[in-house]
Amino acid sequence: MIDLNEQDLFNIFSSSPVGLCILDAQTLICRMVNDSFLEVAGKSRDAIIGQYYWDSFAEVADVYQPALANVVKTGEAFVASEAELNLIRNGREETVFVSFKYIPVKDPSGQVKSIAVWVYEKTAEVQSRLLIAEAEKTLRNLIMQAPVAVIVFRGADMRIAAVNSFMLQLLGKTAEIEGQQLLDAIPELTGQEPEALLHKVFETGQPEFGMNIPVMMNRDGETKTGYFNFSYTALIEEGRIVGVIDMAVEVTAQVIAHQEVQQRKDDFISIASHELKTPITSLKASLQLMDRMKNQPDSPMLPKLIEQGVRSMDKISELVDALLNASQRNGAQPELNKSTFTISRLLDECCSHVRADGVYHLVFEGDAELQVTADEHRIDQVVINFVNNAVKYASEAKTIYLIAEDLGDRVRIGVRDDGPGIPADQQEHLFERYYRSDHNSQSRSGLGLGLFISAEIVRRHGGEIGVDSTIGKGSTFWFTLPA
Repeated sequence: MIDLNEQDLFNIFSSSPVGLCILDAQTLICRMVNDSFLEVAGKSRDAIIGQYYWDSFAEVADVYQPALANVVKTGEAFVASEAELNLIRNGREETVFVSFKYIPVKDPSGQVKSIAVWVYEKTAEVQSRLLIAEAEKTLRNLIMQAPVAVIVFRGADMRIAAVNSFMLQLLGKTAEIEGQQLLDAIPELTGQEPEALLHKVFETGQPEFGMNIPVMMNRDGETKTGYFNFSYTALIEEGRIVGVIDMAVEVTAQVIAHQEVQQRKDDFISIASHELKTPITSLKASLQLMDRMKNQPDSPMLPKLIEQGVRSMDKISELVDALLNASQRNGAQPELNKSTFTISRLLDECCSHVRADGVYHLVFEGDAELQVTADEHRIDQVVINFVNNAVKYASEAKTIYLIAEDLGDRVRIGVRDDGPGIPADQQEHLFERYYRSDHNSQSRSGLGLGLFISAEIVRRHGGEIGVDSTIGKGSTFWFTLPA
């Protein structure tokens, strides 16, 4: 047991960082007071020692005199935490925040002999907290009124402290996410770039910015990719990082529109390349044959080759003009230039590059007088695509049939080969963009655009396109046009 004399107790009393004042319970005369109490009271020792307590603190007597009287009467302590007091300190009225207690000191018989007044000033702490609260309120008001999506995360666990209606709409969430942790409220962000950047900003204090960032978002029960511009800024209070402010703008529509424009450009280049390939190939074949005959000026083939070369050059010129017009209209498809022509003539004159090789025999079948009103160059292009496919995929069948049929309100044009045929499960995909049939396990070059372009040409003419094929019995690619 520690043996303390009166001097020891007095020294402890005097040097305590807690303000202490000892009152006589009956008279409420102050008998002892330490420096810490005087500092909180803002009064001299003479103004308190030997004085009636409520004379020294008349400014708060109306509120707390009944509480002190009850302590004397009942022997039960009274406690006030961070009480707001208007005290006269050092001759001036000040508003302070004080935690204090009235503690009864009893004699052996249980009677209250003295009252110990314990006091500790909390003004700085309370004001700091109030300032922070006011700052948070101001920040919250700014967030709620901001014209862009804003969300504030606090702590390393990224708890949502505030979120405005624009952000809720952007996230596809309700106000119930406030107070939740980031991944509890928005679990689909797990492992995505925004989550990692949020933690990075919290750890480093350095801001992060994103442009057109793809983010998988769960909206209305469906997960979709959205694109966002955002800024992550550290939230700093009293010199330390306490959270992250996220401001975001959705740019999904703009990104998709840009992608569509880029896709149209890519399509235009692909289509232009594909459409130019056939007449250039035909022209090249004619020039090669003429080169072989340059020492045979009297050859009966020469005029025909010159005619084919001129026709191919005309097609190239027309195609370039059409493609340039399409480019100026910001589209991938040139306009149709319709005229009335005889189908058999078109079929007899087409595919000079195939005929010139002398490997394949092109045979016309059907109505030789049948006419149609359409874009002759485009229809020629469709037939050439069909013939090229027959050469590519039915190379062993040396005869290719070019067919023209009168169906009354429609005409049907077809290209038939006696090749290996096409499996049924592939036929429905043949006219899709970039699809290339590989039914005989041979590697094929090309973009897979020929039949897709053909289908587009026929569709724009108001016709239909298709294929009839049986394994081992060949294939017929056909299309119809309004009569």
